[in-house]
Amino acid sequence: MTAIANALGLGNLPVGIQYAVIGLVVAHVLAFSYWLLRITTDKKRLEMRFKEE
Repeated sequence: MTAIANALGLGNLPVGIQYAVIGLVVAHVLAFSYWLLRITTDKKRLEMRFKEE
């Protein structure tokens, strides 16, 4: 965990703040990947709907 904190430039902050910032970064990465997945599947679903008509 300290390696991640050092890579993000958080090495001199208290450990609790390091964990909080890393948790926020992980949550945002997961949310962005879920959002990207939803957009790509929505596009595929729309393409299939237009092909049927």
